[in-house]
Amino acid sequence: MTVRKCPAVAGLLKEASRVLERAGHDGSLEGYQADDPQRVWLLVGALWSAATALGPTYAEPPASFEVEGQKVRGPSRIRSEGLATCLDSTLFLAAAFEATGLNPVVLFTKGHAFVGVWLVKRDFVRPESLQVET
Repeated sequence: MTVRKCPAVAGLLKEASRVLERAGHDGSLEGYQADDPQRVWLLVGALWSAATALGPTYAEPPASFEVEGQKVRGPSRIRSEGLATCLDSTLFLAAAFEATGLNPVVLFTKGHAFVGVWLVKRDFVRPESLQVET
């Protein structure tokens, strides 16, 4: 679950739109409506550029007393403090992808988190959307 309705996510989307326009592209954030993986790639690149322009600094997770798990900074806190772990920034970008109408994928390895996105309108929810060739 992401927080795609957070004002900080909306601000990131607005900046991504400006990034697209400055590069001579349409500033619309239309998700998969164009049915063009190249367009999705442009949207993802604009969101990435907008996120990295925030200049987040890697920092340890917020203090907690839990034995397992990790506290997560939300998008507003990341924007206001400028601090994020890989999990914080991964979930922030996943929320932005979702708010743009894209289907994000969050992957975990030991000690790290990554975000990805489908370039075509697919997801893991509907098994029929996956095609496995043998």
